Amino acid sequence: WNYLINHYESKGDFKQQLTLANQAVKKFKGDYTLGFGYAKGLLNNGQYDASINTLKKLYILPFEGSSDGRDIYEQATLLSVLNLIRSKQYKNALTKIESSKEWPENLGVGKPYDVDERIQDYLAAYCLDKLGKTGDARKSYDRVLAVTDETFERVSINNILPFLIYEKSGEKEKKAALLRKLKASPSSAHPLQRWVIAAAEKVQAALNDLSGELSGNAYIGIMIHILK
Repeated sequence: WNYLINHYESKGDFKQQLTLANQAVKKFKGDYTLGFGYAKGLLNNGQYDASINTLKKLYILPFEGSSDGRDIYEQATLLSVLNLIRSKQYKNALTKIESSKEWPENLGVGKPYDVDERIQDYLAAYCLDKLGKTGDARKSYDRVLAVTDETFERVSINNILPFLIYEKSGEKEKKAALLRKLKASPSSAHPLQRWVIAAAEKVQAALNDLSGELSGNAYIGIMIHILK
């Protein structure tokens, strides 16, 4: 069952992935690997809240260095947040943004000491701004900028977020300075960093190529939603 479920996911046939996963969890109740496959199938089919609820009922055994369960939880929660933002439910979105920061113990991995929460801070700032809380929004935006200033050499999709902030505030010189630093950093050749640079420069051809190359990274899709 797992092989077939993963096979259809790798082919991009998410409908069949979900159909099989649904059958599997009914047939083998309590199997956490099948339950996890079902949660991924729900996520891939846009059923974000159902994916979150499924994950809450699972107990995933800890594996050394594995954060797959928590990654799916965060992705599903953030995509649910984006749906709320699109429907202008900013207060509900803020609540769910806080949920996306959680590291549920049942998902098999503990919270690291140093967590990159820039995407949550950026989305929270956007919602706060829409609610007229500009001071609080500015504080969240500033956190994104402060973390980026310290960690820009680390490979991360979140490095695109300060460029959005600088564009919004009209700070062209700061945007250009950060772009120069990214291009000069030792990590600039990494596909994710190249994606960030292409997005910052709005080079669509390069973005398309790199998005294809990075198609296995679900956070690319989330960030593309944010860029829109």
